[in-house]
Amino acid sequence: MTVDWIASGRKPRRGVLLTCAVALAAAGGCGSRGPAPIRVTPPPALTQLRSLIETYAKSGELDSGVVAARDLIDALRATDAAKADTLAAELAKLEASRGAAAVKKQAEAMLEKL
Repeated sequence: MTVDWIASGRKPRRGVLLTCAVALAAAGGCGSRGPAPIRVTPPPALTQLRSLIETYAKSGELDSGVVAARDLIDALRATDAAKADTLAAELAKLEASRGAAAVKKQAEAMLEKL
């Protein structure tokens, strides 16, 4: 396909210009690439564990966060195995606690070992 209007010096039709503009916009995406990714560094496992145990010490109620506590203790095991073992034993005692007062007491005891 030849474009005679370029060689002849005549002005192009509006339809041709509109078609070209739409094609360029579609191919180029109009320059929008979206927001840049944000890198988020999670807090250390010990900090997260402390926050979780503080919640139990205040409320006296255990929830599904106990599973997360086990995972955090396992993550801590990579850097401090002895402390992780101690905290795992304390978590087992916390899980065995019955009643709000017992949960609060055990959670406070666990916080002292963090």
